[in-house]
Amino acid sequence: MRYHGITILSLVFFISLCLYQTSNKKYTPNLKKEGFPFEQYFWSLDYPDFKPDYKAILESNNAIARKIELREISPFDSSWTTQGPGNIGGRFNTLAQHPNNPNIIYAGSTCGGVFKTMDGGQSWFPVFDNQAFMSIGHISINQSNPNTVYVGTGDPNISGKPFIGNGVYKSTNAGQSWTHIGLEDASIISRIRIHPKDTNLIYVSAMGLPFEKNIDRGVYKSINGGQTWQQVLNVNDSTGICDLVLNPKDKNILYATGWNRIRTNRKSLVSGPDAKIYKSIDGGQNWTSLLNGLPQEKLSRIGIDIYPENPDTIVSFFTDSTYKMKGVYTSFDGGNQWINITNDLDSDIVRNFGWFFGQIRINPFDSKEIYVLGVDMYRTTNGGVTWSMCTPPWYHYSVHADKHDLVFINEDTMVLATDGGLYKSINGGTQWTDIESIPVTQFYHATYNPHDYNTYWGGAQDNGTTSGDAFNFNNWQRELGGDGFKTIFHPSNPNIIYAETQWGNIVELSTNNEITGSGTGINMGQERVNWDMPYIMSHFDSDVLYLGTSHVYKNEGGHQNTYWQSISPDLTDGNIYGKSFHNISCLIESPFNPNELFAGTSDGNVWRTLDGGQNWDLLSVDLPDRYVTSIFHSSQDSQRLYISYSGHKYNDPYPHVFRSDNQGDSWVDISSDLPQMPIRDIIAHPNSDQLLFIASQGGVYGSTNAGQNWHRIGNNMPIIPVFNIVIHKEKNQIIAGTHARSLMTYELGNLGIAPPAKTPNIEALKIKIYPSYVDRWLKIECPLEKINIRVLNINGQIVEKFQLNKGLNQLNLQNLSSGMYILGYYNKERYFEEKIFKN
Repeated sequence: MRYHGITILSLVFFISLCLYQTSNKKYTPNLKKEGFPFEQYFWSLDYPDFKPDYKAILESNNAIARKIELREISPFDSSWTTQGPGNIGGRFNTLAQHPNNPNIIYAGSTCGGVFKTMDGGQSWFPVFDNQAFMSIGHISINQSNPNTVYVGTGDPNISGKPFIGNGVYKSTNAGQSWTHIGLEDASIISRIRIHPKDTNLIYVSAMGLPFEKNIDRGVYKSINGGQTWQQVLNVNDSTGICDLVLNPKDKNILYATGWNRIRTNRKSLVSGPDAKIYKSIDGGQNWTSLLNGLPQEKLSRIGIDIYPENPDTIVSFFTDSTYKMKGVYTSFDGGNQWINITNDLDSDIVRNFGWFFGQIRINPFDSKEIYVLGVDMYRTTNGGVTWSMCTPPWYHYSVHADKHDLVFINEDTMVLATDGGLYKSINGGTQWTDIESIPVTQFYHATYNPHDYNTYWGGAQDNGTTSGDAFNFNNWQRELGGDGFKTIFHPSNPNIIYAETQWGNIVELSTNNEITGSGTGINMGQERVNWDMPYIMSHFDSDVLYLGTSHVYKNEGGHQNTYWQSISPDLTDGNIYGKSFHNISCLIESPFNPNELFAGTSDGNVWRTLDGGQNWDLLSVDLPDRYVTSIFHSSQDSQRLYISYSGHKYNDPYPHVFRSDNQGDSWVDISSDLPQMPIRDIIAHPNSDQLLFIASQGGVYGSTNAGQNWHRIGNNMPIIPVFNIVIHKEKNQIIAGTHARSLMTYELGNLGIAPPAKTPNIEALKIKIYPSYVDRWLKIECPLEKINIRVLNINGQIVEKFQLNKGLNQLNLQNLSSGMYILGYYNKERYFEEKIFKN
């Protein structure tokens, strides 16, 4: 769960091009930044050019869908396994219930597609997985013929990096198959309304493509069931329609809510003067904005609902230009006059990001029962005289935070969609039950526990750090709250596990101590820290940790000594567009030399140090000026690096993937035939640099010839974003942290993998220790120069450190108490342990 109490800063910077001094930067747009914390992370992925060519991405997704349908021949044609979690959940935007069968419900997720239940929520199955776009904005069912279902694509909450869609789909067989019926340029569909008296009459509201001013925003009308469309409302080129309701007894009356929402390469607009309620009484030919009793200043998102038995009764929910609740208003005369019924409703219901919500519902069986959906959900049963919370507080995790839709099955039964899944109440909201085991968790990072090979771990958007596997599909364990990111395991002590929450908060789980908190040498409140701050553990000394803010920091004491020291200058371009846009986005250590570190930044820089941070070399002069998403070091070649970028410049939608064979002095483009979509991650197989894998906005791709050709991996992964991939060395699997369908694994077998490099003589790499029972002096014969050795007690705590030189070494252990100790050390990337006993 994100920290909802944090105030979202509006960052306004107007900086002249002539002040910009970094020689390798070509373009410096001004930027006004507003909004949600993780929005800044996603938007910075497009630095420095924030206007992507989404036409190219539309075409690319459609091409991928065609290839999947044709089952293009690929060396990676096996199936992915979904490991889970099913019980943790993810963000759902919309719900639709069958008018005659209370057990049939459809649910649309932010980017994981459409799911359907036929048993009231006991089991769900996907019905939209073959489509090119999996982000769902709204679902609507024909009340006269429930087998006819409409789906609008795109995420209308426009949070983070918005997931766009390609218009409206129609099914005439209850979701078994779908036909695309247009409005591709509308990009984000917020509502589909079918008139109950004339089901060929359909209205659709659209937010349009949020990255540019365009005329595709507004309301569209079809009089023939979606065969053709006419735009009947366009407020202007920067205002979309975020909500829409129809008068069920008069097909000419409808209400739409405007929202000033646009992102160009210069600003993010979240509020404005056109956030109003618009009404038409002639089927959309003419519109008027409603006034009497409604706020008229610059506003943000507005929600609206109508009481079907008496359609002159309308309720609305307004958020102001600071993204807080402005008020709840009702009208009993079709919008002519409005009354503020906010009264004792908690003013903090949407915290400081009300633009993420804006949903209000009238119980269709009782006009005085009104629900406002925010971080928590509040209800009035007396028309607004009094309000009370009707779900447990979000921090109890029994009903997840951030409510996005509510549907009523009957007088007592309702279903709620949240950022953490779906919930059902059968007693009017008194009690709620989690009704889905749908794997739609949005992972940022995924990995496995090296001390328990069958247990997978991941950090997820709004759902913390969790662990489990397919055998415990619905019983994954929540290890840490907040937004979850990278997990790191100590190689020799299974009790030491590091996990991370947003803005670089690193926690050692066994002690629950934050090792980047106050007094650690880093002022996180002042540092420029990525939402997903990179941090790593040294291959050579597991007590050495590194992290990246705008500087690289080093900690030589692990979780016991949490002091961090800067070992680099500012590696970014400086604080030009705000702290969220200029930070280190990835950080790695060479597996061959502990003094060699590599860092990439959100503003397009790539750096190298070969001497532990004393000197840093800029490697990115000839590379794209984009967000660096990943740097990977070969385990086969000490000189070989891989790098990936994300950034959608106008007319530059191509993937950016490069290889260097000289530690970054020069680079070769290896993107070859990858589809046009952002690249999130790149790795090489530990046994062969011929076998490469990338994570992209549309799935995972692999190459068996070092990047000369790429193939989509797996025959059952939909076109979904994958943020992180790792190799499970013991199982020879790809682990994919999808940002739509939880954690998935793919068995590699022996496909395309070269034989492992010749294994060195293990015994020759070991140190020789005697005596095994020590009074004072321990003698160690070391086969190589300068091996660092640690003495750990039985609790895994380091009590002594020594550096061994080649030949005979004598260590004084006089100060150790009696008992058993473990000597741990790395030699040639292999970790060894020896036991001794102190008398």
